[in-house]
Amino acid sequence: MNISVDQALNYIKECSRGDIIILPHAYDSMYDFDRNIEEEVLYDCLLKQNVDGIIKQRSNRFRLYYKQGGLKINYDLIIVIEFDKNSTKNIKVVTTYEQSVKRRVR
Repeated sequence: MNISVDQALNYIKECSRGDIIILPHAYDSMYDFDRNIEEEVLYDCLLKQNVDGIIKQRSNRFRLYYKQGGLKINYDLIIVIEFDKNSTKNIKVVTTYEQSVKRRVR
């Protein structure tokens, strides 16, 4: 399955909380390395916020960029997702991390 960026953005807009599967590696990356990225923040980004940037990494994997506010304004939240090969309804969160805004804005 080869999903375009536009298709991916549409699938994300149409998804519900039950469609999002957070993989074990993503949980590890959320709480290891003093990242402390809350699970609810991931759901909030994917379900309610607009994607500020997207890069296609593989045929069904994408890196999503979300701006953050408050004390984290200088960092984007990166969420790497993958669409299930059998159903575009299932969105798997592969990993997540914060990255300096300077890497996005060049």
